[in-house]
Amino acid sequence: MKKLFSILSLAAFIFAGISANAQVVTAQKSNPNHPECSREHSHNSGSPILTPKAINMLKEEYLKSNLSFPEKELNAFWKYYKRLEDNKLKACENAKAAMEKAGIPTDQCCKEGKPAKLTDEQKVSAHQIMLQKHQDILSAEQQFFKELLKNFTTEQVAQYLQLEKDFEKELSVIQEKEERMRSGENRKEEPSPAKRGESFQKREPQPIKVQ
Repeated sequence: MKKLFSILSLAAFIFAGISANAQVVTAQKSNPNHPECSREHSHNSGSPILTPKAINMLKEEYLKSNLSFPEKELNAFWKYYKRLEDNKLKACENAKAAMEKAGIPTDQCCKEGKPAKLTDEQKVSAHQIMLQKHQDILSAEQQFFKELLKNFTTEQVAQYLQLEKDFEKELSVIQEKEERMRSGENRKEEPSPAKRGESFQKREPQPIKVQ
């Protein structure tokens, strides 16, 4: 019950800040191909209403509530998972630093809905930097998956992968509701923040075979 409550509370906190970020979101949509106007992690999809950091927080709470690994395996899982997130964050930070070194704007790139003007050289450099960033993230994800296969049963890995898919589906539902609410389609009956987060329900974990 505490785990479910923490998810709903976290969702409420995140959605409370959506209106404050509305202008940023609008600017991002005006130029989605600009390197600094894209989602930080390539594996996330959908509307940019929620920041990558906020989505990662929700996903971590979701996994904590639904993974049914024994305690020993669970501790090992979070060790590898944290390393994965740290490596992805490092890849993003390295990309931002490379952008700044190359003189490519990384702040207010879409101010007032107007993309920053880049030279041909900057465009090429930005593309190279983003390719390296995605490569670094992919390498981190591949290493994480290798560690899962080496240290966990096939059933445990399959459960984790299924939870990742389930989370993305439920996240999309919440984002779509928020998008409709912001566009005025649901103004007659606006749901509370907690209601919007109720898609993140705790599932009954399936028995996992331990090697």
